[in-house]
Amino acid sequence: MEKNGTLIDTRLESKLGFDRIRTIISNRCSTDYATGRVADETFSSNPKEILKRLSLTDEMRLIVMFEEGFPTNGYIDCLDFLRPLEQVGCTIDLLSLGKLRTLIETVRKLTRFFAEIKDGVYPNLKRMAAPVMSFPEVQRRINLILDRFGDVKDSASDKLQQIRRSLAAKESAISKRANAILKQARMDGLVDEDASLTVRDGKLLIPVNASNKKKSRVLSMTPPRPERPLLSNRSKSSNWRTRSPRCRPRKPRKSSIFLRNSAILSGPMFRI
Repeated sequence: MEKNGTLIDTRLESKLGFDRIRTIISNRCSTDYATGRVADETFSSNPKEILKRLSLTDEMRLIVMFEEGFPTNGYIDCLDFLRPLEQVGCTIDLLSLGKLRTLIETVRKLTRFFAEIKDGVYPNLKRMAAPVMSFPEVQRRINLILDRFGDVKDSASDKLQQIRRSLAAKESAISKRANAILKQARMDGLVDEDASLTVRDGKLLIPVNASNKKKSRVLSMTPPRPERPLLSNRSKSSNWRTRSPRCRPRKPRKSSIFLRNSAILSGPMFRI
């Protein structure tokens, strides 16, 4: 179809029923970009253009029916987050970076498919796909950042690798400390022999029988909170000191061992 169709062409398309065909094709599009391309197409009476489009459609029909190596998924709209990258200082988020990798991989499979097809087979589609670029360097750089699950690799940067190693070391130390506390609790008879560490809201807990709840010790892996200093108000008319009730020292709070972020005690649970 040719663009810039006249009002007469639009009426003729409606009378011939091609408007319903357009709607059917639009409903089968998997991306908004493809839907927009279908909406932009107009009626054509050019024999060469009609023959070209029919040839492309027939070749695509044969590919879908008989070619298993042709990529049928992975076509993602990337214009929404690629266009802002043309401006200096703009960045791309992790989710968009994963989508971009999927699209580049699909384009690579597409170009390789037509490059391996013999000459004379699907000539129109092969000619159309010839100028398509696959951007292998972009794909390589993305693979250096993301793993196959779409998460950022530890080796994405030296600083990130250092931070994650530090976190892993601290988690290992906390795990060893928790296991030691659990072992001691078993020896003291506070927990069952088959008791194990549980995680609730990202916090490690040791289940304790209700009868032994008051026997459990409360320990702390965090430094105690410093007490507030006493403040005094000296009266001009007297030489005695008056302490404000609001300035009295706080009572020491019950401490607890914080594994990972913190630990809690609800019901017959042992706070660690």
